[in-house]
Amino acid sequence: MPSSTFINLPDEKRHRIEGALLNEFSSHSLATAQVARIVKDAQVARGAFYKYFEDLTDAYSYMHHRLAIKLGGRDDMERQHLQTAADYIQRVRDLTDTSGQVRDFFVLHYTANEGLLPDPLPAKIKVMMDDQRWAVMILIHESIKECLVDPENKELILERLERILKVILKEEETEGVSSN
Repeated sequence: MPSSTFINLPDEKRHRIEGALLNEFSSHSLATAQVARIVKDAQVARGAFYKYFEDLTDAYSYMHHRLAIKLGGRDDMERQHLQTAADYIQRVRDLTDTSGQVRDFFVLHYTANEGLLPDPLPAKIKVMMDDQRWAVMILIHESIKECLVDPENKELILERLERILKVILKEEETEGVSSN
């Protein structure tokens, strides 16, 4: 995560750097991203970049975290109770309905960058998670990925996700789920 120096920057400068990071990571995979393009776009010195972030992966992780929070994808761990299937479907729809750079960022995340990053949830947290929460988290993650990579089948993916979530969340009996 970024240094306290970055966090304490004036809003205008911090937003300019965040904009440059979004530009870079929505157009280039983490493997092909360049600090040179980011600092030029942000109008900051190369040394300043390294004062704010350890490396490109650190900067990327920061942007991923910021966008996930903005889209509501990080608040589920703090909730005491799971949401309804309809609530989860709306969150997936909201994230996958984004357009422009945010959508491009997440498409690149799922198609090129995700495997290059450390797992954001430590294994200890996953093991301690109850079965329901773990299953919901995995299904939603995979459904978001499928919707972004295969937008033509988004509605079918969301319908399947909703059917399965209703079973997991015990909103309907298992007999109501088909094996499509």
